[in-house]
Amino acid sequence: HRNGGLAIAMATSNAISSTTRNDDTERSSSPQKDTTPKPRLILHFDINETLLVEDLAGGDTKEDCLNKILAKNAFVKLDESRSANSILSKEAPYEAPTYEPTHWWDGSPITEPPPDFDPENDATPTAAAAAAPRLHTSWDWIPGCVPYYKTAHKQYAKQFTMHHGYLHRGVYHRMKRALQFQDDGKTIDARLSRDGSSHFILPAFFHTIYTLDVVQKREFTVVLRTFGHDLATVADAISAFATGCHPDYPKYRNDGLVLTTDRLYRGRYGTNDDDTVTYKLYGWNNHDGSNADVAEGETVLADTDEEVLSIIECPQTAICGIQDDYHHWANHDYHPSSGKPVWVRDSSADVTDKISADKHLGATDELKRPPSKTETNSLTPPLLTPHHIIFDDNIHNDPNDGIVAVRASSKQSKKDSDGKSGMLFAPLNGYETIGMQGIHLVRVPTLEPVLSKSWFLEQIERCEVNKRKHQNELNERG
Repeated sequence: HRNGGLAIAMATSNAISSTTRNDDTERSSSPQKDTTPKPRLILHFDINETLLVEDLAGGDTKEDCLNKILAKNAFVKLDESRSANSILSKEAPYEAPTYEPTHWWDGSPITEPPPDFDPENDATPTAAAAAAPRLHTSWDWIPGCVPYYKTAHKQYAKQFTMHHGYLHRGVYHRMKRALQFQDDGKTIDARLSRDGSSHFILPAFFHTIYTLDVVQKREFTVVLRTFGHDLATVADAISAFATGCHPDYPKYRNDGLVLTTDRLYRGRYGTNDDDTVTYKLYGWNNHDGSNADVAEGETVLADTDEEVLSIIECPQTAICGIQDDYHHWANHDYHPSSGKPVWVRDSSADVTDKISADKHLGATDELKRPPSKTETNSLTPPLLTPHHIIFDDNIHNDPNDGIVAVRASSKQSKKDSDGKSGMLFAPLNGYETIGMQGIHLVRVPTLEPVLSKSWFLEQIERCEVNKRKHQNELNERG
């Protein structure tokens, strides 16, 4: 049984263009210490299927989510009469897709499991595992292919490894094991586990925070982002970790990461007197967690982008949480420009000339891959404005379907009702937004951080290197 599971795990480790493993970064056995000044990191983390392998808002179980995660990273072949663009343009992102694929990306047929298939067997026969089409976790799609989750077969996604994806059942079991606490007889704090044995929040998240704080001694802020009603529950789990209650970090203490309701906010879009759209923050106010509109007369804590940033980027803010404006996103056809905002306050958002408007797979080679360690050392220092990075499983390489709105600062300024000048922010278009992948956006193929606790840290490093590289290119162009 164990050998079969290893075989399919090895297939996953060799996934095509894996975001974790196949990059151009040279890893020295004795790297020199980097003394370059680094900006404060503002790390935005989506909650459902990014930090949690369950969907508290949608009612999906851990098992449902594990299956969905694999379905989103399994690619299927398009027939010759179709293209990825035709699939994406003819079907709105949240309408039921109609295309029914018959083959995986590698040409092998899509079939249902054989009669002797045992879903509880913690392995897949070696021969079958070797024949399984590899999962694809990188940003670029395989030419002529789309994710299984984007087709009519999406209806089977919650049972993926018990249906068409049965050859990946070994990966499912491997992910499930990775989410288990070590069985050493210790009682697990109820805030950290909903069943007393498995992690509520991915271990990779806590490893990231601990490493940034204790090992790297970085300045950072964590911003939890969700459309759902799970902020308070996640806040409790992080507070447990920050007070030494996590069994893997019993000596860790950071009072700044104890997240109380005074640092939970409701983010809602609004319109200014000049009809420009802005993003506002309201207090939690004993909120029940629903995504309802704010009541008339509620106090606005921040009614411009700059005021929002003054809260998020405050050095005394180690963590906060925002429930974002789902209704605004839905009412604007789920377009990226109306999603969860993340802010860019320097010229790293100047990517218009790098985006090919006639292709939906938009990020260019210059932005996708980090330079080598040697190349990194030759880059000019980054601007020391805070570096916002958002991790979300629903960031897509598609200009019309995405959950994050990159709001970039303009060289222009605006005046508020009191006549005070301020920086003007506006959302990038869809192509410009996907050009921010690897600098300010990180699509999370959740199986990667489930199986590798260093995955978030690796992506942060890539984003910092790519941002410095891109800034260097802009400086050279003058």
